[in-house]
Amino acid sequence: MPRHIWWSLFAGLVAFYMLFRPSSLLSVDEELLYRTTVALAERGSLEIVPLDRPAEADVEPGARTTAKFGVLPSLAAVPFYWLGKVLAAFAPDALADDVRRAVTGSASAVWMALAVVEFAVLIKLLGFSRGVSLAMALVLGLATPVFVYSRSFHIVATSTLLLTALVRRAAWYELSPARNRALVLGGLLGLLLLTSLQFVLLLPVVVWFVWSAGGRCPGEDPATSPQTTHNSSTPGRVAAVGCFLVTTLLGVLLVMAVNFLRTDESTWNTWRQDDGVLALAVHLLRGG
Repeated sequence: MPRHIWWSLFAGLVAFYMLFRPSSLLSVDEELLYRTTVALAERGSLEIVPLDRPAEADVEPGARTTAKFGVLPSLAAVPFYWLGKVLAAFAPDALADDVRRAVTGSASAVWMALAVVEFAVLIKLLGFSRGVSLAMALVLGLATPVFVYSRSFHIVATSTLLLTALVRRAAWYELSPARNRALVLGGLLGLLLLTSLQFVLLLPVVVWFVWSAGGRCPGEDPATSPQTTHNSSTPGRVAAVGCFLVTTLLGVLLVMAVNFLRTDESTWNTWRQDDGVLALAVHLLRGG
């Protein structure tokens, strides 16, 4: 299927979603994500200004707090914040903050449009026609909560894109279970963990899938290595699962690093003195 079809679908959805986006952030969750984005873009920090102060206010480090969301949605929105900051320079002072917020929040529309395109590619990969793929993608993008969440700056947009990408790559892996594709699956699950730790529930499911599909060396010719042969090879399965777990583990380590940065010195002293190593590990994973 020509790539311009997917690009046209993406551009059309982004334009449509932008028409219905509010000009401001409407919920506390949106505001917390926005302030985390500001903190990352302006200070390279996860500490945000309290909600009773303007997001860009200059306050003492001790007066700042942190949001308990995964860091990836805010990190991915940093380029949108920078773009909004550039555009705000040309807006009247009274509207500058609204411009920054509107452009930053538009990241959700872009991620949701990409998720719909990923879904369309998945349907085509499963053997359906181009027309069916596009029709199902439009139903998903316009007649489901995907459209609702495209209007809000929320972690749902990022997680929807990553979940759709994970399923599409799983189908791709099933067709040709090479180990480098297992690395991609692990990387996507690692990114999902950086969005929300609850996606750790997917770990046993994806491990089982990678094990069942088996694995072969990247570039191996399917004609000389039939599906039944490499799927029944235990060493190949172990290697594929190992590749998957390597990149997933990187995501887990990044989650722990982020929570380490969120923890203040007094909390660290409490963990060191009272709770021991196991409780400390749980804290680094949960973030609280």
